[in-house]
Amino acid sequence: MKKILVFSVLAGLMSLNSCKQQQLTVLPGAVVSKDGTDDGLKNVKGDFNDATRTDEGIKFSLSSDVLFPSNSSYLTDKAKAELDKLTRILRTQSDKKIRVDGHTDATGEVNYNVWLSEKRAASVKKFLEDAGITASRITTKGLGPNNPIADNKTAEGRQKNRRVEIIILN
Repeated sequence: MKKILVFSVLAGLMSLNSCKQQQLTVLPGAVVSKDGTDDGLKNVKGDFNDATRTDEGIKFSLSSDVLFPSNSSYLTDKAKAELDKLTRILRTQSDKKIRVDGHTDATGEVNYNVWLSEKRAASVKKFLEDAGITASRITTKGLGPNNPIADNKTAEGRQKNRRVEIIILN
């Protein structure tokens, strides 16, 4: 797990460096790309290294191993610290809505994994609501093992598949 964490941090730093080379700071707090358009990632990239722009909006992942104990939907203290970063972003961008997608690996029964992923997404939503983010700005979806990003045949792959994805919607 330490190797994966170190690799993730290094990959994030490398992607940040490549993004920094393509950005120019024009005004305090305003970051634009070389073509002059707002890249939308400035606030998110600082706190979440894997943030990327998609057709839906800005997406980043939080590892379920960091967020929750095994087979649980109770947030860890480390999870709360990560979600505090998201709360700060959402407070500064009060017009933005988000979707929280819960994912699991393929170990165990599919129905249980879908249920668990829904509960985990709901826990993230409740935390954000308790932090003052309006419930109408947050939707949740539990996808269980249906959208893997890695091979479920290896421990490393299963660990990558256990995640919560946050999409700051366009």
